[in-house]
Amino acid sequence: MSRIELKRHVERIESPELLHYLDYDDDCAYVEVPGHRISAMPFEASVNMNSNSYLQAVERVRNTGHDNSSPIVLYPRSDGKWEVQDADAERFIAAKEVAGEFFSNLFEPKVRKVIFSLQGSSLDGSYKTPRFSSGGTE
Repeated sequence: MSRIELKRHVERIESPELLHYLDYDDDCAYVEVPGHRISAMPFEASVNMNSNSYLQAVERVRNTGHDNSSPIVLYPRSDGKWEVQDADAERFIAAKEVAGEFFSNLFEPKVRKVIFSLQGSSLDGSYKTPRFSSGGTE
C-alpha cells in the first residue's frame, strides 16, 4: 500500500481496550499506535531472530527510524489477538524491539508511531463494535 491509499480514517489508540471501538470500513480499520505503546497491544508475530532480513530490519530502524509509508497488516486469530504475517512481521518485531531500547532512543525516538491495518474483525466479533449509537450522535 502506498501513502495515497492511506486516505482512510486512521484512529490513534494507546490502549488495547480502544480496539473495541474502531470504525471498520470494508472490513478494515487503520490505527496509529505510539511507539512506546506497541508492547501493550494484543499484536503478535513470530520471526527468526537470527535471520539476515530480520537483523537488517532492526539496523534500518536503529539508523533511520521506523518507516510508516505502508501500514503493518494484521489478521484476526481465534484467541482474540491479532497476528502480523510475512515480511510485516520482521518490520513489526524490529520496531517493537528498537522502541524499547534505551540507547537507540537516547537523542530522539526511532519509533514515534506505527500504523497498522486491521483486516477483518476478530473472529469472535469482539472488535467490530460501532463507535457511536445508531442515532448518529457522539
